[in-house]
Amino acid sequence: MQASHAVAHGDLTVSIQADGEDEVSKLLEALSVMRGKLAQVVSGVRKGSEGIAVASAQIAQGNSDLSSRTEERTVHLI
Repeated sequence: MQASHAVAHGDLTVSIQADGEDEVSKLLEALSVMRGKLAQVVSGVRKGSEGIAVASAQIAQGNSDLSSRTEERTVHLI
């Protein structure tokens, strides 16, 4: 029961032991698999968001560089 509460509160590091062949053990085993899959999804989302942040910073830098070059050319034309 403690493991399910930990997962429900976002702790995906909790270890879930499932020993036996009864229904409770099978439920714990399923919860363990679910916890592992959820941890993979969260990790993938985290990596994706980090990639988006890097790409956004690069785009912002590119926009700034383009703006500076455009401004320089405008000054030379005037």
